[in-house]
Amino acid sequence: MGTVEEFACKDCGQVFEAEVGGGFLFFLFRCPSCGATHVMRKGRTDAEKGIDFKALICDPVEDPPLCPQCNIEMKTGIPPLCPQCRSGSLRYQKTVLSYD
Repeated sequence: MGTVEEFACKDCGQVFEAEVGGGFLFFLFRCPSCGATHVMRKGRTDAEKGIDFKALICDPVEDPPLCPQCNIEMKTGIPPLCPQCRSGSLRYQKTVLSYD
């Protein structure tokens, strides 16, 4: 399960919301350099058979996406960055919502 959380940057004071973690049906990739995010669906779908649930129990894709801004490999499970100063020094404020 993932969440949308509110953070405050310890360096510049910017308060912002960011997605943290993927969901049951998707991975949330984040650029370690700029903090941009990309969502990628887990498994495969078939119009007649529905979702291939065996494929949902897997590690992130073998070829992770490249950040369109930085052209570096995006990763799962890394924390957000401040959108103003790109600092990773953040203070958790609250959970805004949870999703799956």
